[in-house]
Amino acid sequence: MRKKVFLFNLLVFLCSFGIFAKELTIMSFNVQGHGPGSSEHDFGNAKWKNQIAAVIKQSGASIVLLQEVRLNSENDINPLIEILNGKGGKWKSTTSVKYATCSYDLNNAVLYDEKNVLLVNDLSKKLNFRAYKYDQDNNVADDCRTYQFDKNHEQVLEFSFPKNSAQTFYVVNVHAPGPGSQELRKEKEQLENLYRHYKRKPIIIAGDFNMRRREFVPSSAFGDAIVDGDSGMYADANSLRTTLSTAGMKISLANDYDHFIVSRNSLFNVSEQMHHVFSPRKKESYDSIKIGGTTYKSTEEYKQGVSDHLPIMMKLNFSANK
Repeated sequence: MRKKVFLFNLLVFLCSFGIFAKELTIMSFNVQGHGPGSSEHDFGNAKWKNQIAAVIKQSGASIVLLQEVRLNSENDINPLIEILNGKGGKWKSTTSVKYATCSYDLNNAVLYDEKNVLLVNDLSKKLNFRAYKYDQDNNVADDCRTYQFDKNHEQVLEFSFPKNSAQTFYVVNVHAPGPGSQELRKEKEQLENLYRHYKRKPIIIAGDFNMRRREFVPSSAFGDAIVDGDSGMYADANSLRTTLSTAGMKISLANDYDHFIVSRNSLFNVSEQMHHVFSPRKKESYDSIKIGGTTYKSTEEYKQGVSDHLPIMMKLNFSANK
């Protein structure tokens, strides 16, 4: 009886201060809607669509960042949302299709579960992303965007978690230009500027950067941030490989191009550093990967059936006032 009374009093004490620790999972995944071998990576393909939904469910994420999503309109992603919702779900989405200057198969999309998080603001309008779409000449002199991203498909969103919390944070969905290009160097500069300007509020930048972690660590802009993690497998400049290699019979990995950049803040801390959705440990190859009822045993099988990237995730532990 005394133990029950103690636990009850402890709960009342915590409620009186309105402080609870809550964990939020964020996932990022380049689903390869663009380039050779990507024609089946479309929401019109029922099997592929079901596989992407299965990965999201496996991650347990409440916010999902997707890159290379084949979209001609906002409604094109609805088939995926319908699967996630099933009966009584509250998943919603917002995409870059309204303002991006990329081809339709290079759009970004963010999915979020309204049972857990609330989208407070989509900053694309504030940052003039939408206005640029109507500059038919792509005249640099007339470019009024606050951040001049190459394909104009980055997403800058403000969320609250828990839903009823007044404290909010930013999430930026990134898909940078190809490795080693001049456009990529410019993109990194724009991301650094955005981070400097917005890190007064907690900010998470994630996606396919087409750059290795050692290109961020150390960095004048991101030197105060957590890039993927800051201990264990991330104690040095090498990160987790996330893109598939063409070599070998196993599912082999080549480059560490997908990342999380998280500002250090008082709203949350990283409770689980970045890892593949399929394993919490650092792996450079898999004998097999099972998604739903399908098992993939080679790089080629996984590429055809899912993507040329592995999905990544991170967990954040919030301690926020009610």
